[in-house]
Amino acid sequence: MLATPRIVVASGNVTTPAARSTEIVERKGLGHPDTMADLVAETFCHRYARHCLDTVGLVPNHSADKVTLAGADTVVRLGGYDVIEPVGAYYFGKVTRQVGGVLMPVEELFEGAVDDVLTFATRCPEITQHTTKHVRAVVGHPLDHHPGYYQPVSVDQLRSIMSTERFANDTVACSGGAARSPVEQFVLDLERHLQGIGFRQQIPGTGSDIKVLGIRHEGALDLTVCLPFHPEQVTSWAEYDDHLEHAHKLVSDFISDRAAHGVGSVELHLNGRDVPGRGYLAPFGTCLGKGDVGAVGRGNRYSGLISSSRAISVEAPAGKNVMHHTGKLYTVLAQSIADRLEAELGIDSEVIVTSRVGQRLDQPSSVVVNLGEAVTQDQDVRELVAAQVAGANGLSERLLARDPLADVRADYEAA
Repeated sequence: MLATPRIVVASGNVTTPAARSTEIVERKGLGHPDTMADLVAETFCHRYARHCLDTVGLVPNHSADKVTLAGADTVVRLGGYDVIEPVGAYYFGKVTRQVGGVLMPVEELFEGAVDDVLTFATRCPEITQHTTKHVRAVVGHPLDHHPGYYQPVSVDQLRSIMSTERFANDTVACSGGAARSPVEQFVLDLERHLQGIGFRQQIPGTGSDIKVLGIRHEGALDLTVCLPFHPEQVTSWAEYDDHLEHAHKLVSDFISDRAAHGVGSVELHLNGRDVPGRGYLAPFGTCLGKGDVGAVGRGNRYSGLISSSRAISVEAPAGKNVMHHTGKLYTVLAQSIADRLEAELGIDSEVIVTSRVGQRLDQPSSVVVNLGEAVTQDQDVRELVAAQVAGANGLSERLLARDPLADVRADYEAA
């Protein structure tokens, strides 16, 4: 008989963000180096997994959750820039390069992921002409796994390994939360709005490395927006100031349109570091074009936001093996449980799922459900959680069916 996961339902242990007197929400935009690093890692892993499924019918062991983007060394000026040292895209990790006699095109898949993500996220195809790609992925010879774990001699051996070793491969704690608060939704919507074609048509030359930070204290929201401009499209500081003034008006209009959506009064700060003769000019429209570095796990959480009022796991789902890495699977599971509790029972919650290395995927070490107030549906909550946990083995297949780059593209097109 299978062991029952430990399910803890605790009332009064959490205050939802909207119920707090102070709430802080950050969104790193599409062109932020950390956001792009996450998306490169996810895109590579998805393409690697799909390629392996198509060629050998299985997904071998791999990890790419340490992808790093090293910024370019550039000389920036009004009207243009010079690239001294290109962007560097680095894949650090472990990967199965060969199954029997079948070679996996690791470098080709990574290079394609880098090119496609950077082109989409910056809307600047020329960035790929100034980007080098590096793969430092080993196979290893572990003693805690089958000798063929990363070097299977045949498809049959890989199938045998996967059938006996598809268990939690890490000891982690992953969190999920209920519906977005009005401030969380506002911050997310504003960043997507500023990336939209309508905004960019009104102010040509804006980049995609946009950051939005909202600090709500009771009924007032202090809003900081950082908006870059392509240097080659700004020929004078007077032109820059005009663009910034126009942007301030458009953001203010957006705020006015959303004033009735529960965010309170708003004080806007736009490009607060600007002083006469200095401004936010970034080659390719991203700080990656002027030396900043992006790394998996330093950006937005799985929710798409960095919300300090919520439980935040340090796990980075991006780039983790979709077949058995609980840092990815249990992050999705925790969020799925929170979403179902809200949709089916109308309950706000904070869900934390923990794993112990070596356990079955559908037998997490514990599931803790923190509720904001006492509820009468305690048994209903437990049954819903148990049902979600029982389906954990199917999460891999659900994720394999989704293209992460296509999903992000759809999110922005729908905004």
